[in-house]
Amino acid sequence: MANAALAYAHQNQQRFLSGLKDLLRIPSVSTLPEHKEDVHRAAQFVADDLQRIGLEQHLSPGRRTGLSEMIARVQHYAGQVAQKQ
Repeated sequence: MANAALAYAHQNQQRFLSGLKDLLRIPSVSTLPEHKEDVHRAAQFVADDLQRIGLEQHLSPGRRTGLSEMIARVQHYAGQVAQKQ
């Protein structure tokens, strides 16, 4: 199983790096009001990727800053990640 995961990671390395670079280009580490939309855009980027792989996620306004916060939940049964229905 580990060999298959490593092979998959190697085969998709450029796609993974490209996605990571896209995320890192968003100026999202900030409490400055002028970056509020950037923070939300970065949170949405991650939420969309989590949803794409079948994880339940929810974006909501932050309680203290008004910036986006994300809750992601992994559901599993007997050590297996739940399949998206």
